[in-house]
Order: sequence, then structure tokens, then C-alpha cells
Amino acid sequence: MGSELFAHSLPLEYIPLDDTYGTTEFSNQIVKPFTDFHSFLPNEKIHLHTDKYLYFPGETIWLKAYVNIGIEPSELSSKLFTQLTDQNGKSIKILSKIEKGEAKVYIILPDSLTIGDYLLSSYTDWSDSSDSQLHFKKKLRIGIPDSKADTLENSSYEIRLFPEGGEFVNGLENSFAFEIRRTPNELVNEEIEILQNDKVIDTYPAIWRGKGRGKVKLNENKSILREFI
Repeated sequence: MGSELFAHSLPLEYIPLDDTYGTTEFSNQIVKPFTDFHSFLPNEKIHLHTDKYLYFPGETIWLKAYVNIGIEPSELSSKLFTQLTDQNGKSIKILSKIEKGEAKVYIILPDSLTIGDYLLSSYTDWSDSSDSQLHFKKKLRIGIPDSKADTLENSSYEIRLFPEGGEFVNGLENSFAFEIRRTPNELVNEEIEILQNDKVIDTYPAIWRGKGRGKVKLNENKSILREFI
């Protein structure tokens, strides 16, 4: 009993000198009770469900968090720590309440936020900030992706389309970002219309500096140009 209590009080990184005790005896009496104790500690699994794949400065990111142990909602944690971190290590941090293994999270993006890739991460008061292996992590894009664009033009505007995944696929629903320009240096907050058999089936407005996002399902025998013009 005494050796078990002593083992539980040792720091996790403690390594004894080989000549202090017999290796087998020390392992059985001291190290094994300690490692066995920690093997029974439950691990929480965190998942954040995002409402979009692409965001713009000034928007709000709405998230739904699920915290489980196995397949059951966790009752261990009451706090969820979520942060959005840029490539320079600067973070927006949010604290949310967990109830019955779920939490609602929202992150308000400043208008001045730098365009680029961000890391969305989350952990609980049980998993702690020190063990990053237990954290939820996901990359998010703020602003138009850095990728090749399909360009549509008419007499008034140029529309640049940025399909998720890099290209449009016929026969499937495609998510995309877009950018509308009146001149090469003038971005405008107008709308794009998606046509099917010469009828407007969807309209998507530009929401930030001429940029927006939408979805389109391309017919097998129609090009992207015929869908948008």
C-alpha cells in the first residue's frame, strides 16, 4: 500500500538510477502501480463541427462541440477552451460551458484580421492545455484561397471562382469562393446568379470586399461557364 501511494506521487517524467534498486524489483513495486493507475484514466475525445469551410474578416464562426468518452457524452469536463491561431502564433481565445458533453462556441472575427490559414484547436479542463495529443485541431481558411481561379467575364464585371479542392467536378455539388471586380483594382459587393436551363436557381452575394461563397451542382454535359453566365 505504501509503495502504491509513493508511486502515485512521483512525477510522470521520473526515471530512477539503475543502481538505486534492482531494476525488476523497482519496476514491479514502484513504476508499475504508477503506470497502471494512469492507464485507467479516461481520455475525452473532442470534435468541433464548423458551419462553413471558408470565412471572411468580420464574420462570426459558429461551432458545435461534442466531448465524448468512447461513444458516450463526457461528464468529466465543464469547460471548453477554443482558440484560433494565426501563423505567427497570435490567438483568439474563447471559453465555453460544456453541458451533457456538448458546447456552443462562437468566434467573432475582427474586420482587421489578416487573410491566411489558421489553426482551430480546442481542449477541456480535463484534457488540459499541456497534452496536445488530446486536443482537437483543424485548419481554417480566412479569406480567398491561394489557388488557381476560373475567370468569367462580361462587359461590366470579372468574376473569379475558387472551387474547394482546386477544381469543379461535373455531376457533384461543388463549394466555391468567388471574387467580383469591376476593374482590375476595384472589388465590388455585387451578386452572382447561378442558372439552370436559363432560369436563376441560386443567388449568392459578395459579403466582404467583393468576395463571397456559394455552391453549385454541375450537370454532366454543361461547363462552368454556362452555369454562371
